[in-house]
Amino acid sequence: MYCFRKILPLFILLFLYRPVFPEKTEPTLAVSLIPADIREGSDAVIRYSNTTMTINSEKKIIFHYHYAVTVFNKNGAYHAFFHEEYDKMSHVGHVSGVAYDPTGRRIKKIGNSDLKDYSAVPNGTLYQDDRIKIFIPDIHSYPVTLAYEYDMEYNGMVTYPSWIPQSSYRVGVEKASFRIIAGKKDLPRFMSKNLDDPELSKEKDQHIILWTVSNLKPVRSEPLEGDMTDRIPVLYLAPCHFSYAKTQGDMSSWGGIGRWIAALNKGRQVLPEETIIKIAELTHGLKTMEGKAEAVYHYMQKHTRYVSVQLGIGGFQPYPASYVDKNGYGDCKALSNYTCALMNAAGIDARYVLIKAGNAADDILTRFPSNQFNHVIVCIPREKDSLWLECTNQKQPFGFLGKLTADRHALMITGDSGVLVHTPVYTRKENTQYRHATVKIARSGEATAEIHTCYRGLQYDNVSTPLYLKGEEQKKWYYRYLDIPDFSIQNIHLVNHPDDRPVPSFEEDLDITLKKYLILGGKRGFLPVNLMNKISYIPKQLTQRESDIVLTFAFTDADTITYLLPEKLEVEYAPSPVHFQSEFGEYESSVTVNGHQVTYIRRISLEKGKYSKDKFDEFAAFRKKIVQADRKKVLIKL
Repeated sequence: MYCFRKILPLFILLFLYRPVFPEKTEPTLAVSLIPADIREGSDAVIRYSNTTMTINSEKKIIFHYHYAVTVFNKNGAYHAFFHEEYDKMSHVGHVSGVAYDPTGRRIKKIGNSDLKDYSAVPNGTLYQDDRIKIFIPDIHSYPVTLAYEYDMEYNGMVTYPSWIPQSSYRVGVEKASFRIIAGKKDLPRFMSKNLDDPELSKEKDQHIILWTVSNLKPVRSEPLEGDMTDRIPVLYLAPCHFSYAKTQGDMSSWGGIGRWIAALNKGRQVLPEETIIKIAELTHGLKTMEGKAEAVYHYMQKHTRYVSVQLGIGGFQPYPASYVDKNGYGDCKALSNYTCALMNAAGIDARYVLIKAGNAADDILTRFPSNQFNHVIVCIPREKDSLWLECTNQKQPFGFLGKLTADRHALMITGDSGVLVHTPVYTRKENTQYRHATVKIARSGEATAEIHTCYRGLQYDNVSTPLYLKGEEQKKWYYRYLDIPDFSIQNIHLVNHPDDRPVPSFEEDLDITLKKYLILGGKRGFLPVNLMNKISYIPKQLTQRESDIVLTFAFTDADTITYLLPEKLEVEYAPSPVHFQSEFGEYESSVTVNGHQVTYIRRISLEKGKYSKDKFDEFAAFRKKIVQADRKKVLIKL
C-alpha cells in the first residue's frame, strides 16, 4: 500500500502532462500529391473511387462504395456531400466517413448518427416511398478532403446505375475503378464509351469484370456542346433477366422489355360500363377516326389531372383505368393507360409508349435495350402520319407533342411485346414566328408600336405561357420576355389556335409605348431597325475545342417592321441589304425608304443538327454576321 501511495502522484502527473499526439493521418490524401495537370481547372478532384457491384441473384444486388474527394472551393462543395436515396426495395448500409485537412490529417469522423434522413417526395407527387440519407459537412476552409464508405443493397433491380467516374464539369480524377462480381447466369450486359476493355478473371464460380481509369483531367463546359458523356468515360449496365416486386422480366431485347410492361398493364384498361356508354355517345356521328380521337382526348383532358405516383412497382405499373375514371387523377402511366382504354372504347387502336422526356434530351441508346425511360405518352398508329398524344397536360393541343418528347426514339407496347419507334420531327418550316409591326416615331424620340405575331410549332410551345395567364400576371410575363428597351404595355390580345394542323399556333397583338426609341444626338438621330428580335450571342472560341457543335432547335423567323417618321425628319442613310447562308442556316435583311416610311424586312432560318468541332470557327463567323446585321441602324437627319 505504501508503494502505491508513493507512485500514485506520478501516475496523476503522467496523465495530466501526457503528450498530445496528432490525429491519424492518411499520407496518400495530402493535397500536395495531386498532379498539377489534374488539379488545374478543378473545383474538386476524386482521389480514389472504388465501386464493387456484387450480384448474388436477381433479387439481391449489393453495391460497395469507397471514395475520397478533395474540394478546392465552394463551387465544388457539393462533391463533399454524402447523399443516397433508398426505398422499400433498397437499403443503405452503415455509412462511415472521415474529413481530412490539406496534409491528410484526420479532423473529423462521420457515422450514421451524423446523417439526416428525409422524405425524397417532390412536389406534385401523391404517393412515393423514396427517402434520402444526407450529410452536409460544415466546411470552414479549403481545400478539404472527405472520404466515405458504405453499401447499398437492392431487393431486385430493373435499372442498373451507370458508372460515370467523372460526372461533373471541373472535376479531375486520380484513379477510379468499377468491379462486377457475379455468377455466369447473373452477369449483366454492358456498353461503354471512352473506356478501355475490362480485365476479366474468375474465382471459383464467380466471374469478375474490372474497369479502371486514372489521371482524368477536368472537363470544361463548352458553348453549344452535346451530352457531356461524349467526352468522358461511361459504363452503361443492364440486366439480362431481372426480378422486381414479385415480377420477372427479360431485358436482353426491346421486345423483352415490352413483354414485361405489357404484363404489368394486362387487365388495367377495363372501364365502367357507364363510361363506355359516354364515349359511344361522344363519338356518335363523327365520321373520321381522327375526329373521334380528338373528342376522346379532350374528354380525358377535361376529366383528369396529373398527380405523380411512384410507390414500389407503381413506378412502372399504371393505376387501372377504372381508378383514374373514378378519381380523376393519375401519373403519366395511369393517364396514358386511361387514354388508351378510352380510345379502345371508341374503336380506336391506341398504344402505350415509353419515352425519355426532357427539353432537347439526348436520344436513348437504341443498340442497348434497357430502361432508359422516364415518361409515358400515347400513339395512335397510322400508315403515314401517326397521332401522338401527351396525356399529362390538360392544355396540350391534340396531336402535338412539343419539345419535351419530339424527335427521339421511344418504345411502343404492341400486343404482348414492344418495338422502337421515332416521335415526330418539327422542322424549321413548322417552327415559325411571323411578325408585322407598325411603329410611329415622334420627334422627341418616343414611339408607339402595334405588333402582330403568329407563333407555330415549337415556337408556340416556347411562348404559349401567357395564353393561360390573366391581367397583371400576363403583363409581368411580357415585361420579362420581350427584348425591347424601356417600354410599357398598353394592350394585350391573344388568340389560341390549338387545333391548327399540322402544328398549333397562336396570334399575339401588342400595343406598346417606347421611350426614346429614336436615339437623338445633335442634328442626327439613330433608328434601330430590328425592333424586338435581335440575336446578340456569339459563342466564345476556345483554344482547343473538344466537343462537336449541337444545335437543338430548327426555326424560321420573318419580321416586317414599318416605321412612320414625322414629316420634318428625313432619312440620311439606310443600311444596304444583307444576305448570306451556310449549312447552319440562312439570313437576309433589307431596309427600304419611301418618303417618311421606313420598312425593315428580316428573315432568318436556322437548322438543327450536330456539326464537327472543326467547324466551330465557321459557325462563330456565321453568328457574328447575324449579330452585326441585327445591330444596324438608319441615320435620321433632324
